[in-house]
Amino acid sequence: MTIRGWIPSSYYARARKSALLIAMLSLACAVSLCVSAARAASLSDAKPESRRAAARALAVSKADRDIRAVKAALRREKDPVTRAVLTGVLGAQRPDETSLPALEKAAKDPEAVVRLEAAAALGRVPGARATAALAGLLAADPDAEVRQMAAMRLAGRAGAVDALAGAAEGDLDPGVRAQAVHALADDKSPRARRAVTKAKGDAHPEVKRMAKTAEGR
Repeated sequence: MTIRGWIPSSYYARARKSALLIAMLSLACAVSLCVSAARAASLSDAKPESRRAAARALAVSKADRDIRAVKAALRREKDPVTRAVLTGVLGAQRPDETSLPALEKAAKDPEAVVRLEAAAALGRVPGARATAALAGLLAADPDAEVRQMAAMRLAGRAGAVDALAGAAEGDLDPGVRAQAVHALADDKSPRARRAVTKAKGDAHPEVKRMAKTAEGR
């Protein structure tokens, strides 16, 4: 029989557990905000190594405040290695069109190490604008490693066949030509097939090998 006005002790136990859980969650959120703020502040540390460590620690964060902090740090950063780290972190945090202005700027950085990270990050961003930025790197970047990365990231992207075929046929670096041929391997369009067929007659054995492998797919 239930007595009106009487509340069982189990109710109070559940209420205490709920209150404790809410308090723990609130504390966890507060700690997370403090840690995030501390890491963001460390992006302005005097030592480049500390700034890089802070940037890497923010790579898994999708919070807008952390993404804004990384973008701001990238704009002011003078150390090229740290700029490269920040570029990679931004690509991991927010691989979408909102990051494109910063990544496009990084793709024009005077240091190849930054442009390399920009190419890798642009490859995570969908859409024609990112494809165009990658195609620009593949066609004109002075560093062969950057061009190779651009070719790798263009594989399977809509609208990339002309850029890849052009690199497969005409890039001066055999590593870039081989990477471009590899990127065309699954593309069955006539333009891609012509480039792969032509690559079988390349003077470099690695390009020839890649072309034969691509033709057999």
